[in-house]
Formats: sequence, structure tokens, C-alpha cells
Amino acid sequence: AHGNGYNFAVYVDGATQVNLCLYSRSGELLHTLPMQRSESVWHLTIIGGAPDLIYCFEVERAEIKQQLCDPFAKNLNLLAEWRKR
Repeated sequence: AHGNGYNFAVYVDGATQVNLCLYSRSGELLHTLPMQRSESVWHLTIIGGAPDLIYCFEVERAEIKQQLCDPFAKNLNLLAEWRKR
């Protein structure tokens, strides 16, 4: 948490776009938020927010999109939708 919000950042070399995907605990996609790039670091700050949301990074490279877990996450929650992939 950062002040009144949450700061997300991830290093992704060669990405054309990175989005932060926010899910409810039931696995419903709530928001897909575009992140800003500084060199190869993509970042976004969300003001407010709920600590019970589940998130992942959606990375686009060469027109291929992948959803990736936070490499520094302290806790992983594998939604049923992610287990299918």
C-alpha cells in the first residue's frame, strides 16, 4: 500500500503493453487498467482500492497476450479460470 492507494510495478522487457487486471474473489474480471511505461518498468498507482481484490499482469508482446502472476507476490490465489490455461 502506498498512502491512500496501491502501487504496482513490474519489469517486462520487450512488451508493447502491460495491463493490470483486477478480479473479484469469485473470479469475475472487474477492471483492466493500462499501465504506464518507464523504460522496461511498467507502473500504475490505484487510489483507494480494496485489499481483497485479486490481480495479475496482462502482458502483450508480438500481438500475444499472457496473464502473469506478480513475481514478488507473497500469496497466490489460482482462480479456476487461470487453472484452465
